[in-house]
Amino acid sequence: MVLEALNIPGADGNMQGRTMPLRLFIDAVYALRPIELARFAPLVVAHRGDPVADRLLHEAERYLTTDFATAFDPDLPGPIVLGGGVIAHLEGLGVAIADIVRNAGLVPEIHSATDGSVGAIVLAMRSAGLKVDVATFETITASVAERTATTAISA
Repeated sequence: MVLEALNIPGADGNMQGRTMPLRLFIDAVYALRPIELARFAPLVVAHRGDPVADRLLHEAERYLTTDFATAFDPDLPGPIVLGGGVIAHLEGLGVAIADIVRNAGLVPEIHSATDGSVGAIVLAMRSAGLKVDVATFETITASVAERTATTAISA
């Protein structure tokens, strides 16, 4: 499916012994900016149960948990927002992050937002010294969802 998404001709999903599709694949992937690789995430999620897809999802959870543990500051109060379209498919991430927060002696307050914009807004508000409580988070989430729906309708 990734080969098809990259418009690689003659790719039937099996690149063994197929020098040209493999070369085209490597060239296409390296031509993308790292953030552009996110376009393939829905393919991974759609194939949950496949050993490769499951490994990728597990590794994503592990990397994000490690990143959170590295960046987590127990002196910075407030809720934790897990944002982005893949977050809902990382079943162990919330539990792992809650464990990190609990191990710091705090009560975890974790929210999910499928739109990464919500997490970015919360971070910006907190960086500006504004308190982001549950009501504020819900208002931000609703506002972003409404704007996204309006944009989708007018597009």
